[in-house]
Amino acid sequence: MMSNQKLSHLFITTIIALSLFSCSAPADTPLPSIETPRIIENVQLQISSANILDEYEGYKPISVDDKLLVVVADLISLSNELGIRDIDLSSWSVSVIDENGREDLAVFKRKYSGLIGEQGQEDQGKGTMVWVFTVATSSQSFTLLLPGEQIVILDPLLRKQDTE
Repeated sequence: MMSNQKLSHLFITTIIALSLFSCSAPADTPLPSIETPRIIENVQLQISSANILDEYEGYKPISVDDKLLVVVADLISLSNELGIRDIDLSSWSVSVIDENGREDLAVFKRKYSGLIGEQGQEDQGKGTMVWVFTVATSSQSFTLLLPGEQIVILDPLLRKQDTE
């Protein structure tokens, strides 16, 4: 039977070890910038715009306390066999979280594939994804949460919208 002192020491040692191992990166590790493309399931994704709107393609928030956050990403297939049209992105769990900790899933998403290139021909390897989120009207700061625990701080794009 262990003494109370030994149990206390074991408990404190366990807590310290768990806290050290639970940190996967130092706190001062910088996050990738908004300009940094993300790679998810053989797709290169680059966020091209984020806008706060009252309505998008006829969709409006149900509550007057909400607004729409529309996020657009350019997509490039990194697969030699599959174009963007062939890759199923509907299974991706994508959400945004605001400065108050409210998390919202995309209420509307649409993939456009086979964009027309400069030569007037369809480019099967490229496309665009649009995610629409219902967010609180009072929110001003948003982080996009992508598959694979990847995040994108949307604030630089939203500030750019405010200055235009």
